[in-house]
Amino acid sequence: MEVKKTNENALSSLKFDKQSASEKMAQVFLKKIRSGELENGYCMPPQRELAQIFGVGMSTVREALKILNVIGYVKAIHGKGTFVVYPPEVRDGFEDINQALKLISFSDVMVGRRAIECAIVELAAQNAKLENLEEIRRHIEDMETNSGDLEAWYDSELTGFHLALARASQNKTLLEISKTLIQRVRQEYTPLMNYAMDNVSEESRKASIQTAKEVYERIRDRDPKGASFALNEHLSIVLEHEQLKKTENGFDSSNTASGEIKN
Repeated sequence: MEVKKTNENALSSLKFDKQSASEKMAQVFLKKIRSGELENGYCMPPQRELAQIFGVGMSTVREALKILNVIGYVKAIHGKGTFVVYPPEVRDGFEDINQALKLISFSDVMVGRRAIECAIVELAAQNAKLENLEEIRRHIEDMETNSGDLEAWYDSELTGFHLALARASQNKTLLEISKTLIQRVRQEYTPLMNYAMDNVSEESRKASIQTAKEVYERIRDRDPKGASFALNEHLSIVLEHEQLKKTENGFDSSNTASGEIKN
C-alpha cells in the first residue's frame, strides 16, 4: 500500500474541547448575567425548557445551574423557581467556574466518604479489638485537647479518629479506600476543606466531639446500627456548610419539570 504524506491541516479543526457542556452552558448564562441581559431577579425558565433550548440533557442543565449557584449568580427558592442574583452574593473567593467545579467535586467526595464510613463503623462494631478501642478513644481525647486550635482539631478528627475507625473494621480494603479518600481531601481539597471548617463554630466542634464519643460507645457496645447512626450525626456536624449542603441536595434528579430547585 502506498504511504501518503499526512496533510497537517486535515485534523486542525478536530480539536477536543475539554470544557463540558454544563460548563459551556454556565459560561453562557454567566456572560448574559454580567452583561445585564439577564437582570437581577430574573426567573430562569423550567429546566426542561432550558434543556430544549440548548439541545442538552436535563443532567447538563442541573450541573450548569449547580455551578452558577455555587459561585453565587443564581438562587433557588423552593416552590418558586431559580432566580438570578446580581451583584452576586459573597462567596469568599469562589468566583469562577473552575472553583465551583472543585467545590462540586469536593462535595461528591464527602458524600462518598459518608456512605463508606457508615459501613466501616458497622464492621468496627462487630470486629474492633481492645487496641482499636483504645486508639479511637485516644484520638477523641486529642480532639478535645485541640478543640480551640482549628487546624490541630481537624487533624485529630480527619487523619486520627476516622482512620482509627477504618482500622477497627479489620477490613483492609475499606482501610485503603478510607486512606485514599482522606489523602485526596488533604492534598486536593485542603483550601476548600479549610473553608468548610471555618464555618464550623466552636459549639459545633464540641458537638462533634460528643457524637464521636457516641460512635466510640456504640462500637464498644457492639451496636453496628447505632454506630452508623452516630457517625452519620457526627459527619453532619463536621461537614455542616451552607454551600456543600446546597451542592449535595439542591440540584438533584428529583427537581420538578417546573424548574424548581430544592434548597
